[in-house]
Parts: sequence; C-alpha cells; structure tokens
Amino acid sequence: MSLTLEQVLTFLGGGLLVFVGEQIISHLRRTRKILSFTVETQTIAEKSHADLKLQYKGIEVERVYLQKITLRNAGNTAIASFPVYIQPPPAKGIFFSITTDKPGIHCDVLIEEGPCAFKCDLLNPGDTVTVDLTLIDAEHVATSVDARSENLVVKEIPKERLLTTALDIIAGNASGLLGLSAKTTSLLLKG
Repeated sequence: MSLTLEQVLTFLGGGLLVFVGEQIISHLRRTRKILSFTVETQTIAEKSHADLKLQYKGIEVERVYLQKITLRNAGNTAIASFPVYIQPPPAKGIFFSITTDKPGIHCDVLIEEGPCAFKCDLLNPGDTVTVDLTLIDAEHVATSVDARSENLVVKEIPKERLLTTALDIIAGNASGLLGLSAKTTSLLLKG
C-alpha cells in the first residue's frame, strides 16, 4: 500500500497539532506562585499654615502620610510560611498595622520598628493581607515590597491597571468560556 504525499502531510500535521496542543495545555496548567501588591498613598495631615502645629514626640512635623499596601495571592496555588519585607522611605516615624481578609490567616511580626517585616502562615489563591503604614515626615513615598518563597514572583500592580490585572488572573486560573471571556476583555481594555 503506497501513501500519497497528501496523506503523509496530513499525518505529520495532525501529530504536530496534537504536540503543540499538549504543550499549550501543560503551560496553562502549570503551578504559578504570584504575590501581587498595590500601594495607595494619601496625605492625612499637612502643616499648611504657620499657626498650625503638628507634633510627634515633641518634635514639629510637616506631613503625615498613610500608605495602604494590599498583598494578594494572584497565583493558582497556596503560598505557605513566607516572610514579607516592606521597606518604607526614610521618615521621622513609621508605624504599621496588619489586617487580613479572612480570620484564619496569621501574620507574625518579625521587626517591631523601621521596615515592616512579618511572616504569613498561608495565603490561598485570592487571599489578601493589608498593611497600613503611617509615615511621619517621609522624604518621599516610594515603598518597596519583597517576599521570599520557592518559585514566588512578586509583582507590583499600578492602581490604574487593577481591572485588567484582575481579568488576567481570572483568565490564567479559569478554563473554558469564562477564561476566554476574561482574556478577551482584558486585551480589549489594554487597547
């Protein structure tokens, strides 16, 4: 029985299609550990008049900032027992408090003053931890966040990209029509 060129090409093309399809599916189903964060800064007090007096421990201050840092497990797998370091800008005073979106999430403070350092016991996909930083007379408002865990990627999400990033996370973790709709909507919003 002899094979025609068309049959050979069909056989090879079909095999290639199956191989590429398997690679795409395995890529989409891989484990992703992503800790995303957003930083929102607002001025809560500012010395705007010569007669106005703002003091901290008997020292006059010019400004007080509040930074809300929201950490979210944006991956598709849990992140367990990992330290988080938040390095605020130099300031006369730095205070922080940590809140979680679920009562079962525990964060143990590692450093009491200066940079904010704590250890999270477990963040499941979608779980969030919020850190409120109060900065007194900070030189600037740039704050960096770092976390350490095996294969963990830490990503800052600018405030203006929150919707498209959320859609990308849904598209990465969902399958079928929901994943396709989220990816399409995200691409349309990005322009």
